[in-house]
Amino acid sequence: MTAEEKEKIRKKRILDAALKVVKEKGIEKTSMREIAAEAGLTTGAIYYSYKNKDELFQDIVNQSIHFAPRILTDYQSGKKDQKELLNDIKKEITLRLARKDEQILHLSLLSELVRNHKEDQKKEQMENIYREIIKSTGDLIAPTFGISDTKEKYIAASFLTAAIDGMAMLMALEVYPAHEKEMIDSFLDFFGTAIPDYIKRKNENE
Repeated sequence: MTAEEKEKIRKKRILDAALKVVKEKGIEKTSMREIAAEAGLTTGAIYYSYKNKDELFQDIVNQSIHFAPRILTDYQSGKKDQKELLNDIKKEITLRLARKDEQILHLSLLSELVRNHKEDQKKEQMENIYREIIKSTGDLIAPTFGISDTKEKYIAASFLTAAIDGMAMLMALEVYPAHEKEMIDSFLDFFGTAIPDYIKRKNENE
């Protein structure tokens, strides 16, 4: 096993442990020492992979919400066609919405930033993350739905990103009016229809 593979396995243990501790104690009361104990690692091993708690939590969120780049890479390399691309998008959104613990952590981090708005560095990091998400999502849905206009693909990506976050909040709070699978299927069907219709009407009006 390579050093890279070992580090990947260790990070997975750390992230799983962090989610478990955060779920029990909340973000503010969770310490790196407790995460290390839950993961069965030393505190030093945790700090080898992550310089602080913020970086660790951000990695959890990033892995949960950053799915567009890896799908787009397969498409651009010619491994997948347009239909497969759309199926991959639906699959990744479904997986993200089903990961309630990650969604709760993501929402908690956003809430913390809103409350502590003076923490400019954290705010800037989150802003950069969302800019990258919107860009990568726009680059992903452009070939999926045949969007040629640069501005329009990023507008559509912003709508989709905001809607996914909103759905994640509902899933985390379990306040949706139908069965979870039905909600996710309806959400995917709605956007699978709404984005092409939006683009069609924009083109017709130009």
